[in-house]
Amino acid sequence: MIIGENTKEKEFIENELKTLVEKFPEIRARYLYEPYCDTHFVEITPKNFYYNEEYISWEITIHSKFTSNYRHENLCFITDDSVFRMKNCECDIKGGNYHEIAI
Repeated sequence: MIIGENTKEKEFIENELKTLVEKFPEIRARYLYEPYCDTHFVEITPKNFYYNEEYISWEITIHSKFTSNYRHENLCFITDDSVFRMKNCECDIKGGNYHEIAI
């Protein structure tokens, strides 16, 4: 469980990411809240999964739920080649079939 600022928002995101990774065990989902830009970042890897139609549908649904419930918060989905880099994520969930690729 995530403790601190924006606890309800963070718990919502963490729970949704757990559900996503259970459904798609070949992915990794990481989460970070950046207070300087008041944005919740979610990173989905591997990059090719980011374009999966089921994932896209999930993302649209979650974004809609999030913005309906937390109107003054921002939610941004990225992948591992994004300009923004997560250094110290607050939540890191790896599916059982996820394999990191060394670069």
